[in-house]
Amino acid sequence: MRPEESFQNQSVRSLQTMLQVISMADPRLPMVIPDGIFGPTTRRAVSEFQRFMGLPVTGIADQATWDAIVPVYTAALLHIGPSESIDVVLTEILRPGMASPWLYPAQAILLFLAPGLGQSPGPAVTGLLDEATEKALLALQKVANLPRTGCLDAATWRSLSHLYTLQALRQSGEN
Repeated sequence: MRPEESFQNQSVRSLQTMLQVISMADPRLPMVIPDGIFGPTTRRAVSEFQRFMGLPVTGIADQATWDAIVPVYTAALLHIGPSESIDVVLTEILRPGMASPWLYPAQAILLFLAPGLGQSPGPAVTGLLDEATEKALLALQKVANLPRTGCLDAATWRSLSHLYTLQALRQSGEN
């Protein structure tokens, strides 16, 4: 991707979006408006990013520049504001042996949290409240000081969601 190729392109827009997020987290870098055109403003932003990162300053988004932008962009996402939460209201109680689409995200989160709950390797993501899922829910309920039922109810879902957010933030801060 060379600056003299001033054309509308999705990869240019992606580059500009990442540079925009990075500049929102670090105002020392120039702001770019994602328009898909690799013009003078984008070239300047790429050059400043390269200078900031100690890369050769060419104004060209070569592979080394992309490889440097991606982790900085990912980290910058955490600093520009919290993500919107998804409010899920679980209106039913899911008991052992039941199948439900609600169990897919719950099991994925339990799998992520499994090491901290002493449940390695954690439950499989099957949509069925099987024995492994029940054990993981019991461990979560114990940690969250909830009644130990092994069921997925609204209070357990809120605790599951809360612990996931805390653990995800903790892990992102370690990287």
